Order: sequence, then C-alpha cells, then structure tokens
Amino acid sequence: MASDLKAIEDLLDRKFDEKLRPMKSSLKDLSSQLAEAVNSLAFLHDQCDMLTKKVKFLESRNTSLETENKLIKVELNKMAGDLNTTKKSLDDIEQYSRRDCLEIKGVPVTTTENTNDVVKKVGELMEVEILEEAISTSHRLPAPRPKPNQRPAKPGVHLKHPFNVIGLSEIKYNKDRVHSTLNTELEGYDFILEPSNTEAGGVGFYIQNNLSYNIRSDLSSSSNFHEIIWIEIENKKNQNTLCGVAYRHPNSEIENFTNMLNETIDKINKENKFCILMGDMNINALNCSSDKATDDFINTMASYSFQHHILQPTRITNHSATLIDHIFFNSFQHHTISGNIVYDLTDHLPNFLIINKFTELPRRFKLFRRDYSHYDESAVVHDMQAINWEHCFSHCKDVNDYFDSFYASVERIIDKHVPLKKLSRKEIKFLSKPWITTGIKHSIAIKNKLYKQFLNTQNSFIHKQFKLYRNKLKRLLMASKEKYYEDYFSAHLKNVKEIWKGKPAQIYDTTHPDWAPTINMGKLHASSAVKSASKETSLKRHYSLQDRNKVKKRFCLAEININDENREPDVGKDEVPDGEPDEVDEGSELRIETIFKDCKDQPESTLTRTVSTQTKLTLADFDNLEKNTTCDYNPFKSRKSFEDDPDKLKFYTGLPAMTVFMTVLNLISPGLALRESLNKFEQLLSTLMRLRLNLPVVDLGYRFTIHPSTVSRIFQSCIQVMYTSMSFLVHWPDRDQLKLTMPLSFCQKFSSCSVIIDCFEVFIDRPSELLARAQTWSSYKHHNTAKFLIGITPQGTVSFISKGWGGRASDKFITEHSGFLKNLLPGDLVLADRGFDIQDSCGLYCARLQIQASLKTSPSCLQ
Repeated sequence: MASDLKAIEDLLDRKFDEKLRPMKSSLKDLSSQLAEAVNSLAFLHDQCDMLTKKVKFLESRNTSLETENKLIKVELNKMAGDLNTTKKSLDDIEQYSRRDCLEIKGVPVTTTENTNDVVKKVGELMEVEILEEAISTSHRLPAPRPKPNQRPAKPGVHLKHPFNVIGLSEIKYNKDRVHSTLNTELEGYDFILEPSNTEAGGVGFYIQNNLSYNIRSDLSSSSNFHEIIWIEIENKKNQNTLCGVAYRHPNSEIENFTNMLNETIDKINKENKFCILMGDMNINALNCSSDKATDDFINTMASYSFQHHILQPTRITNHSATLIDHIFFNSFQHHTISGNIVYDLTDHLPNFLIINKFTELPRRFKLFRRDYSHYDESAVVHDMQAINWEHCFSHCKDVNDYFDSFYASVERIIDKHVPLKKLSRKEIKFLSKPWITTGIKHSIAIKNKLYKQFLNTQNSFIHKQFKLYRNKLKRLLMASKEKYYEDYFSAHLKNVKEIWKGKPAQIYDTTHPDWAPTINMGKLHASSAVKSASKETSLKRHYSLQDRNKVKKRFCLAEININDENREPDVGKDEVPDGEPDEVDEGSELRIETIFKDCKDQPESTLTRTVSTQTKLTLADFDNLEKNTTCDYNPFKSRKSFEDDPDKLKFYTGLPAMTVFMTVLNLISPGLALRESLNKFEQLLSTLMRLRLNLPVVDLGYRFTIHPSTVSRIFQSCIQVMYTSMSFLVHWPDRDQLKLTMPLSFCQKFSSCSVIIDCFEVFIDRPSELLARAQTWSSYKHHNTAKFLIGITPQGTVSFISKGWGGRASDKFITEHSGFLKNLLPGDLVLADRGFDIQDSCGLYCARLQIQASLKTSPSCLQ
C-alpha cells in the first residue's frame, strides 16, 4: 500500500511539473518585460522631472515678464500724459507766433527811445513803408530771468584753426539726464557722443560737416569704468582713418582698461587703417618707469605701432604735474605737430595733433623720356616752317614774352612728334645701369626662367644649372660694368666735368706711370718700383696689364654661353632653356673662335696663360666634377631611405606607409614655402618627427644640418599649413553613416554609440603672469598644461577637437562650454571616463552617458 501511494505521488508530481513548466517560463518572460517597463518608467520619470523644472522656470519667467509689461504700460501711460501736456503747452505758445507779430533783434537800447519810431526806421532801411496805424503795439522784451540752480550759458566757441576732428572726454553727459549742461552747438561741425552710465564721464566728437564718416558701434563701448567711441572717416584717395576718444574713470583698474584696449586695437590692426586714439585716460605716462600697470599700457600701445605724441604734463596744479591726457597715432609716414594748448577754461590742458598731408601719401618719383620711335625729321621741319611767327609775337611786349612765346611754339611741335613717355620702374632701373646691354637683359631673362623651372620641378640638375648660370652672369655684369667705365673715362679724359659725372676711379690707378700721389688725394705713396722705373718700361708694363685684363673679360663673356650638346640626356627640352645668346651688345660676338681671332696679336705667353685658366673647363666638366665629388650623406634628407624602410618611417613620423606620407605632402604642399635649407619633403618630415618624438629643435638642427631657429620657423609655419589644409578631416558624421560602418563589437553592446570622449593635456612653459599660471596649473599632471577635449567615433576617426583650455579646467566644464553637446542628437550614447560627470548635461539633449568601469575593477569591460 505504501509503495502504491509513493507511486501515485510521483505520478502527480510529474503531472504537476508538466502542467506548471510553461507557466514558469511565461512568468520569467513576464518578469523580464516588467523589469524593462520599470526602467522605461524610471527614464520617463526623470524626463518628466526635467520637464517639470523647465515648466516651473518658464512660469517664473512668464511672471517676471508680466510684471515688466505692467511697468511698461504704466510708463507708457505716463509718457502719454506728458505728451498731452506738451501739446497743450505748444498750443498756448502758438498764440505768440502769429503773422502780425514781429521780433526785431540787435537794436541797441537808448534812454529816450520810441519803439514805434524804431520800427519805422527799420522799415525804411528795408525799403518798406510802415504807417503808424499799422502798428498795434510795440515794446521791448524783458530780459529772461535765470531759473534757480541754473548755470549761466557758456560762451560760444570760435575756432581759428580748422581742426577736422575734435575729441571731448569727461563731458559729464549721463544717459538718465534729459537736459545736459553741455553746449553742443559749433558752427560747421556735427556732434556725436557716447553717454556715461555714471554721474561723471562721457565722451564725444566734433566732426566737420564736409567729412564723410560713420560711427563704429562694433568698436565703441561703455561701462561703469570707461567710455570709448570710434568713428571711421572715409578717404577716397587713401585708406580710411579710424578716430577714437576714450575716458577711464579714476577709480577703475588700469589693467582692465588696458585689456579692453588690447582687444579693440587687435580688431583694428587687422583692418590695416590709420588710427588715432585720444582722451583723458587718467594714466600718468610720467610714471611708466615706476608703475607696472602704466608701463604695460604704454608697451601695449607701442606693440601695435601706436606712437605717443603728447610728451608734456597736461594737468598742472600747485603740488603736481601729471600727463594723463594722451593722443596716439599708428602711422610713421606723416609729418606731425603736436603739443598742449595753454588755456585756463578747464583744469586739463587741451591737446592737439596736426597731421601734414593727411589725405595723401607722398607719391613715387616719376621719370619721363622722349619717345623717338615715330620720329620723322621732315615732318618736324614742315611744322616748324608752318608757324606764323608774326601772330605768335603779336601780343609780346618785352624780351621775356618773346622767349616764352617762342619756347611754347617749339615745345608744342616737340611734344607732337617726340612725346614724353613715362618710364616704368624696370626701365628706370636699367637706365641707372647703362652697362646692362640687350644681351645681358636676355641673359637675365634666361636666369629667371631657370629659377622658375627649378621652383616648379624641384629638379636638382636644373638647380645646378641655375647656380652656374647665375655665377657666370654675375661675372659678366662685373666685367661689363668695368668695361663701361673704362670706355667712359677714356672717352672723356680731357673733359673734367664729364669725368666727375661718372665714377672717379681712373685717377687712383696706381699702376699708371702718370699717377703721382699727393696729399689731397689721401692715397698711399707710390711704390719704389714705380719711382725707379723709366717712363718707357712703366708704360709697357701698364699697357700689357690692360691687354691681359681685356682678354680675361672677353673669356668671362664667353663662359656665359651654354651649349645644348652638354646637357644631361635625361633632362627634357622644357626643363632647360635655350643657351645664352651669341651677343651681349650689338656688334659684339661671344664665340670662342672670335675671341681667339681677337687675341692673335697678343704675346704667346699671355694668351696661353689666359686660355689655360678660362676656357679649359666647360659646363659639362663642372657637372661631371660635381657628380664624381664625394659628399657627406645625410639619411634624413634622403627620401629613398624612408621608402625602403617602412619601419623607419613609422618610428619617426607615426605614418604606416610612404603613400600616406606623400598623400599628406600633396595635400599641404601648396601652402608650404620654398626654402633653400629644406625642401617641402624635409619640412614635413622634420615637423612630424618633432610631433611624434618631441625632439628638441637643436637635435633636429643637427640632424638636418640647419640652424635651430630655422627649425623653429619651419615647424611653426608647417603646423599652420597643416591646420589650414587638413582641418576639414575633423567633422561630425551623420547617424546613418555611423550605423552603416559600425564595428561588430559595438553593434552587440553599444549600438547607439555616437562618440567616445576624453581629455588630453600638453605640457607648456610656466607663464610669467600669475593669473595665467594659476589657470594652466594641472593638479593631475603637477605641471602647467593646455587641455583639449577630443572625441572619436566607434570607427576610430576623430570627430571633435575643442579649443585649448587651461589645465585647471575640469573635464565637465570643458565639455559643457566647448560646444560639444550641440552635436548630440536624441538617443545618442556617449562613452566617457569616470571624470565626466555630465549626465544632466547630456540629458538636456535627450542623450545618454555611459561611464565604463576602470580596468582594475572590471577586466570584462573590454570583452
């Protein structure tokens, strides 16, 4: 029986298990769904709390706006009442301005006068008959009584010197005042001002009516500590001029005022305009040596090329003399007159600055020359014969009139047939150097063509050709110049006046037998050989030396010739220009055969020595010598060494292959400057080596055999070019692009991840200013650093880089103020380190933040 019961129990257990098993699995699924629902409800609850806060904030803001609207309505009602009162007052005043009322001013008062007779006399002067019956009444107007606490009106100002601009500071014009004590009327001038926020201060301008100007509100500013106003005067013939007047309140900090001016002038400096700054700045320039704030102010203005034009004290009392009123001008091209005006109307002496030729700069020197290209002598003679001299001299009274009439007639004919032609700067340059002939000009053009080909191709062979051609051209120029002066002085040997127009070198020729040293010449005494030699021997030696020099000059001229047959076979026709032309001057042949023909009458020994030193080596020989000459091998200037060794390239630059390096080089190559010390490949290589390995500039200087300062300049310029050319690579991708290229590891766990962020710090030098030192100190790195926020996509590309911040700034502060959050979309997932406490900031954009656990606590986070 017991066994049967046990069997029945087992059977019932099995039956119950079979029936309840589906219910258990469904309950598990239901519990998991309920957990997800709870999480969703928690998220919605957080969002509702956030929306509730926003609604409360908007409600409070709405309440404040309603209060402000009520106040505005009250003010409008008050202004409407004032307007009605003003209208009534105008209506009452209109009764005194009828047509039958006439006010006569300027008539002096006499003791016994009849006002009716005065009116009649005025009418007689105006040729208008006024009858006694037409005058209803006439009387003198009573003098206006001054109101209580009203200051007497200031006398009118009459300027003898027509200043274009007059600046006023501390005019005590307040924004809240309806009536100002300042008399702004000045004939011929417009008045503009920048009122003050306090009882003191305020600045303004008087500008002549005939000037075209506009107010620069983007530069003007006003606060409780300073006022400054800027205007821009238009100038059609030259660049515009900016004028500013500033006032600094005495109780404000000079450093804040200097920083404000620094920011404003930095904007002005980019516009490349003339700029004048004036005003009462309450900064005593006489204390610049003892006060650091004053010295910083003066140095700041000087750093932008602003010259201080007021050098004497402007406020003088019984106990002190200070220079607190200033005028600065940023141009050194104009002649200026400045100073103080001794005037006791105010406690400050007025300052002035007079700029000579303010609207126009001195023009460049122009040179003209007669153009004989279309000159016809027969036409000139015909026009001269056609002149009616009797008609020309008919109005003449004396000899001067006759000459002026004759000269004007002849000048008209000359200007007609041989007009004046303005010479270009290039023509003036060649005119001042008459030894530069047509052939030399052609050679200079070939040299320039070679240089341009080298810049475009970076071919080392063309560079060698250019250097050899340039050196030979220099020798040719020196020989041509010497020959020109030699011919000039020999042609004007007996004309002292013409000799002194040229270069006075022949009188100092100590080898000439006729040369005799004197005290007036100031030269060395003649050598003993010249004194003891006879006249015949000395002349022979002198002429022999001159003949040898002439042969050397002709061979120097011949060496400029480059033959096409001596070129390298691997250089194309377009890379090397045609050879030097056969002529340097008209009628002069530069062929070697001609030179031998000219030198056949010279002594054999002289000719042999000259030819052996001047004509044995050709351009091809120079090239062969340079190729066969061994030189020091620099592996960092060899592109092939990096192409053959990818590991070397990756170690020094961080780039995996030479193709990547060349892609970057082609991208930034248009912005890199051409340098003789390093080519573009070497410039990029040195920059990447410094970025990759943090090598000092001295080390790179030794590696590339250049000066460390050159390395620093190349690094700075290359960094700027790389930023300009490659900044487009850092961009925030679309969500669809991220999902299409999402790595598989992210698809499984972080499918909605859009960016991974972190901050990195770069060590910097210790700043000299205490504020900057405190802002850049990093307690994490224990050093002064610059901090950046970087964001990368799950694919590994950089999608965001912030601007630089001081090392003291926290990760949360940089994230919230760098503009990073504006790129987030609803539903985005941001992965960050535990230092980024930005859950609320991301929640405002309906995005989520997930902070990964550290590697020490949870190694599985990388699985």
